[in-house]
Amino acid sequence: MRYMNSVRTGAFALCVFSSPALADLTARQVWQDWGSHSASYGQTVTGTEMTVGDSLVVTDIKISMKLPGGEVNGAIDRVEFKENGDGTVTVILSPDYPVSLKTKNPDGDVEEMETLFRQDGLKMIASGDETTIRYDVTGPGLSFEMTRLTVNGKERPLELLIRIADIAASYGFTLTETGQRSVMSEGTARSVNFRVASSVPMDESAPGEVSSALFLGEITDISGKSSSIVPDGMNSLNLWTAIGTGFVGEGEISFGATSYSSTVKMPDQEATTTAVRSGAGKLAIELSEAGLRYGVTQTDVVLSFTSPILPIPELNVAMERSESRLMLPLVPSDEPRDFALMSTTKGLTLNEDFWAMFDPSGVLPRDPATMVLDLSGKMRLPVDVLAPTLKNYRPEVEVESVALNDLTLSMGGAILTGTGAFTVDNSTAVPNPDGTVNLRLEGGNALLDNLVTMGLVPPDQANGLRMMIGLFARPGEGEDTLVSDITFKDRQILANGQRLK
Repeated sequence: MRYMNSVRTGAFALCVFSSPALADLTARQVWQDWGSHSASYGQTVTGTEMTVGDSLVVTDIKISMKLPGGEVNGAIDRVEFKENGDGTVTVILSPDYPVSLKTKNPDGDVEEMETLFRQDGLKMIASGDETTIRYDVTGPGLSFEMTRLTVNGKERPLELLIRIADIAASYGFTLTETGQRSVMSEGTARSVNFRVASSVPMDESAPGEVSSALFLGEITDISGKSSSIVPDGMNSLNLWTAIGTGFVGEGEISFGATSYSSTVKMPDQEATTTAVRSGAGKLAIELSEAGLRYGVTQTDVVLSFTSPILPIPELNVAMERSESRLMLPLVPSDEPRDFALMSTTKGLTLNEDFWAMFDPSGVLPRDPATMVLDLSGKMRLPVDVLAPTLKNYRPEVEVESVALNDLTLSMGGAILTGTGAFTVDNSTAVPNPDGTVNLRLEGGNALLDNLVTMGLVPPDQANGLRMMIGLFARPGEGEDTLVSDITFKDRQILANGQRLK
């Protein structure tokens, strides 16, 4: 995982430079502002300038930036800033430019990575004025490749290649009087493909015994947009601390069909393979002093898994819809702030080979399963979880209220649903909840009978389980229906009015 962290850091550093955020109506102002903007991100940029007709050509460009425990260096042979005569400037980049990254990880290992960015006919046009600038970028392709990785001077066999096809994007900012930048972007791409491959000897003394892994993926029909407020002097390498200085950002990405596959091979074993396909999906995120909001949705997900440890040839899992949402406060506040957590899986099915392992006679219904958990409430952070001095500290969170908006678990012919709400007294050493959860179970007895028929639950244990359920639940309306009201009050737990604790 340390290798992938290095890759992400290097990619970010170059993307900041290769997508300049300043331009004006003259070529020289574009180049000068490019350098000053890069400096605001902690980068040093140098190059040799010369004027050719209506263009400013900068050659032998060097980019360097210090990182915590390391540095990143890049080079671009040539960039031309061509004035178009209509108040716009075209920026023409070299077809490829290398970037090297050197870091020391927490274990003291020195990691060095060499990468190469390639662009295929990328066209970039800057327009606007010195306070409001927009870049329009189009091109058939852009790629990022890791060409070499070493740890403590020893080369590691790890390949990484990412390709983006048919890019159409715009990027712009407005510079405010206070020095803040209002940044907006939007864009589309036909597809993103990636390939990661590695091979590692199981034992240095036996180089022939090698484990290998290959990961392939493709995301199609991508579109996204983002906006942010960037304060002057923000540390771009530490986004978390930037939140406390006024950074605000939000963005969303929509995508079409997605596929992913992996093959992992150990010596003297059959390969373990995973393949995932899905339909359209969406990811959205917001980040500010008000907190974090995150959501992701995927549809028509199909997963296939084979492994020598499985007792069946293949495990297949399908989901009609998967959705997750999260909202959390990030900075301390005297007033409680909202939080929320939601996870939904609908239309979950498993292949017949899986069912046949424990239910070959088809006793249990094969109806698609549903799982929903939806929580919300208010909480207070007593300390700043983003403070650098607390990076290894797990702060206590004061939860003031919790609402169970929806609990749904449907599988095997039974369905459990629930709602509820609590308040929490945090004035004592142990938080004291006060509230009620209302639960309803339909088809529970039928499910228990089926488990007995299948031999998974002995009859005497089933009878004991029914007696125990009778302490918590009472018959509800409808056949094979049980309801239960679980109440927390005055440090007591009651089920339908009967004290349990």
